[in-house]
Amino acid sequence: MTDERAKESKMIILSNQQLYAAVRSTATLLEEKNLESEAKKLKAALSISTMPGEILGEIRLVLQDIKSRPRPPELDFEIDSEITYINSVLR
Repeated sequence: MTDERAKESKMIILSNQQLYAAVRSTATLLEEKNLESEAKKLKAALSISTMPGEILGEIRLVLQDIKSRPRPPELDFEIDSEITYINSVLR
């Protein structure tokens, strides 16, 4: 992981724009860890709809699915941060 990506991955998500950037970064990390199927699902979730609520809901579903499976531990913080932000927006 590059220093820049390490800094980005440890930030608190405060906007949809930051969430989308974090999700793209998580998808890249999944690809690097040979989890291509999960990366494709996550990238697809970003473009499933033009409605922000639907996009956030789909991203949350994919992240929860990834979280329920074996994965590299370095993904935990990113996934948890992304889910936490989505949950706060969709309340």
